[in-house]
Amino acid sequence: MENRKEGHLYLVTEDRHGKVYLWDFTEKTETEFLEDNLPSEVLQFATEGAMLQYKDGQYILYSPYGYDMLEDEEEEEKETEDAENLDDIENVEDVTDATDVRKDAEEEMDNQKEDFERDTDER
Repeated sequence: MENRKEGHLYLVTEDRHGKVYLWDFTEKTETEFLEDNLPSEVLQFATEGAMLQYKDGQYILYSPYGYDMLEDEEEEEKETEDAENLDDIENVEDVTDATDVRKDAEEEMDNQKEDFERDTDER
């Protein structure tokens, strides 16, 4: 079947009357699919929220806590995004600091120029 991919993780999104719907957690597909050809021993652990792995031509229980895995991944993505945003803010602060240093240097040069001109005029 085209939906079964070796090594992929699948979240059981629904299980009703022996019909199990899976979502490809590895590829993050937009849709789920009906997996209606599961052996009875797999149906025992293929309950909503479980994470299955397709390995060696069959599904195995990867984790009974698939929703937790999904939530953890979303939190990690948010933390990564927050860290990237913080890096952007720090880069802006670095630019601001560099701009302040440049302004201070220009001001110091102007002061030295004025002092030089004043000393030259006094002579």
